[in-house]
Amino acid sequence: MARRKTKPDCPWALFELHMHPYMKIMFEISVNSEVGDGASTLFWTDRWIQGRSVHDLAPALLPFVSKRAVACRTFAAALQDNQWVRDIRGGLPVATIADFLQLWDVLADLPALVVHRDQHVWTPCLSGSYSAASAYKRLFVGGIPFEPAKRLWKSWAPLRCKLFLWLATHNRCWTADRLARRGLAHHPRCLLCDQEEEDVQHILTSCVFARQVWAQVLTRVGLQDRAPSQFDDVFQDWWRRASHRVPKEARKGFHSLVILVAWSIWKHRNRCVFDGLQPSVPLVLQEVLDLGRIWIIAGAKALGRLIMYSNLAPHGPLKLYHFIIVVAVVLAFLSQLPSFHSLRHINLGSLILSFGYTILVSAACIRAGMSTNAPTKDYSLSSSKSEKTFNAFLAISILASVFGNGILPEIQATLAPPAAGKMMKALTLCYAVVFFTFYFPAITGYWAFGNQVQSNVLQSLLPDSGPSLAPTWLLGLAVVLVLLQLLAIALVYSQVAYEIMEKKSADVAHGRFSRRNLVPRVALRTAYVAACAFVAAMLPFFGDIVGVVGAVGFIPLDFVLPVVMYNRTLAPPRRSPVYLANMAIMVVFTGVGIIGAVASVRKLALDAGKFKLFSDNVVD
Repeated sequence: MARRKTKPDCPWALFELHMHPYMKIMFEISVNSEVGDGASTLFWTDRWIQGRSVHDLAPALLPFVSKRAVACRTFAAALQDNQWVRDIRGGLPVATIADFLQLWDVLADLPALVVHRDQHVWTPCLSGSYSAASAYKRLFVGGIPFEPAKRLWKSWAPLRCKLFLWLATHNRCWTADRLARRGLAHHPRCLLCDQEEEDVQHILTSCVFARQVWAQVLTRVGLQDRAPSQFDDVFQDWWRRASHRVPKEARKGFHSLVILVAWSIWKHRNRCVFDGLQPSVPLVLQEVLDLGRIWIIAGAKALGRLIMYSNLAPHGPLKLYHFIIVVAVVLAFLSQLPSFHSLRHINLGSLILSFGYTILVSAACIRAGMSTNAPTKDYSLSSSKSEKTFNAFLAISILASVFGNGILPEIQATLAPPAAGKMMKALTLCYAVVFFTFYFPAITGYWAFGNQVQSNVLQSLLPDSGPSLAPTWLLGLAVVLVLLQLLAIALVYSQVAYEIMEKKSADVAHGRFSRRNLVPRVALRTAYVAACAFVAAMLPFFGDIVGVVGAVGFIPLDFVLPVVMYNRTLAPPRRSPVYLANMAIMVVFTGVGIIGAVASVRKLALDAGKFKLFSDNVVD
């Protein structure tokens, strides 16, 4: 039947189908046939009589029809020379004759066969077209639903872990209670807590050992109030209640975490039973972390968003200054590279890292702006006029700091014409890189988040509440590139301080790696890095400090001193356009620098009231 109703141009049209009798019945009652040429409608079994079959209309007649005819006789073949009458075998009782006459009347009222093909309507769907989902739903009408089906099967986890939890929710795991019912050897009490009789619900939910594991894991992701309590004794019920209390955007990750922890507890229990291992909560926690990393790499994106460190351990022992110390230790080792020339490869790597970070963050902002979870975009400036003015000059100071980095090493060489060709090419490349790496993420970030964008765009992509707005792997890679880039920047720009210190500490009569020069260099550079790390940990004001440095340092060096030195050195006529233009630049940028310095110090003072020394947050 199913083969006849398949379109003849389908690859499987000629395959023989082997179907369970129950499945065949389900399909027969779910398909209504509209007769056209009668070539694919079965006369004796299909529902061609206004949604009914011959069995429905004449149930007493069908037992007298040969089985071969019932299975194969098409509607067109049945009407040809009244072949359907010859399909009936034996003498008919009176009641059966009545059914025969009723079928005869139905056929007498039917119109003649037409040219177009028969139409078969799948009644479970309003469209009339078959779908596997509707067939699956009809098969299980009246069945008992598996309540955690969506939480289990729609979450990311290895299939064996899902199958284990499916067995656990049906109490089909081989625990002591099941072994006892079959008279098999078993331990009298749970090996994890040694207090109560063992069953799978106890192992996953009510066991003291399991509750400790759940409490510690969920505490590390900020969901400590969802851990099972002493009153929870059915795993499925606890999972449902806990899931309803988790924010919707975090539920998928929470479900993967539940599967992960339950699987880890079960594996640890099996090792205690079969390998004689002593129960250990820290061992289970370590396995959860190890497996979690593997799952995230394999594709558990929701789990990855849930257990990034800031979420995994919001109350954990590691604070911001601990991470600063780790970076400072790495930087102290790298800072022993003796000269600026030895950093040329690191400088090239820094350029590549800058491009990589810019592309990743800009792509993440574009995706976030097109996401359904993106915040409402508001491009207005809601602050007062004075606030707008101060912010504008603060931004100018930061821009001066960014664009001034390239001109500092070359400023003396480019003052007097003609400027060296190589230096002009280097400056052109430098400004092109700065323009791309600065403006591209700034434009995409402002487009995606409006006036709510953070100066560190990564903080906008990883909001404090709700899911991250970009793939976990992309954000993680961007963070790694930023870290490596900051190390490279610190090495390059610290060389100036190292040169100043070592002019007095070094002895040119001895070799660079002699004990006389090596010991002071290691001590001074390590002390310098330690001092920088101490200030960074004590005063976490990143954007504000950049603004102050730009206003006080880079604006005078880039825009004021060069024109003053030009007028003093070359002494153009006081009324010449060059002299007047230089004076105008000096006056304008002196004012910009003063106002920018005031704005930067003001912002620094405002933010200082929000934080303590060695705060765990960074002010942008």
